Amino acid sequence: MATTKSTKGKATPKSTKTTASKDAKAKSAKKAALQGVHGHHSRKVRTSVSFHRPKTLRLPREPKYQRKSVHHAPRMDEFRTIVSPLNTESAMKKIEEHNTLVFIVDIKSNKRQIKDAVKKLWDVQAAKINTLIRPDGKKKAYVRLTADHDALDVANKVTICLFCEQRRGHVSLISLCYDRSGSSNLLFRVFWFFFIVLLPFAPHSSALYAYCHAHAAYELQANHALGFNTMRVIRQWRISLL
Repeated sequence: MATTKSTKGKATPKSTKTTASKDAKAKSAKKAALQGVHGHHSRKVRTSVSFHRPKTLRLPREPKYQRKSVHHAPRMDEFRTIVSPLNTESAMKKIEEHNTLVFIVDIKSNKRQIKDAVKKLWDVQAAKINTLIRPDGKKKAYVRLTADHDALDVANKVTICLFCEQRRGHVSLISLCYDRSGSSNLLFRVFWFFFIVLLPFAPHSSALYAYCHAHAAYELQANHALGFNTMRVIRQWRISLL
């Protein structure tokens, strides 16, 4: 009969490892209990005083078919921004003395749009733009050009003022002012100022009149060919004796 050895009071290596692991867990639990629930808390670094929800993913639109067959016309292009130039006496003084052009612009246009419109239409760079709202509700813009551009040359290009002929004190000044009263309506106003001396029936006065009349007719024919619906010519005669 085989005899069995008594193992009472002796621990096997496996039981020793188990006891050691239990002791380590107990010590860590004791340490955690003593530190409390805030022992392992890490604070988030905040750089702002306001709280915001996280930014979620926003995917771009991918339409399966076109919703509109014809897109809307540009709501604020250069032709909509610049309504008409001004050729009043104060505006002419600004052109001559301050190198500044004066325009009536769209009420919703801002200075950036006015600057870009002047650049696209006449290829000139604006140094500074000041705007104001007139008592009649229209917006006026003062466009001061850079030093490398002459406002008088640009005004001739814009056809604010065009000196046709000057002979024996007879000065003919044709001013073409553009006024957009609708989407396709263009109103031409032609002001003819004749400063006539004591002899109104001079030999060259009829030739001067014929020249100005032919020039205005050419302007009307050229612009009518562009397809404008409404076109009127207002002739205002101002005759004064020098």
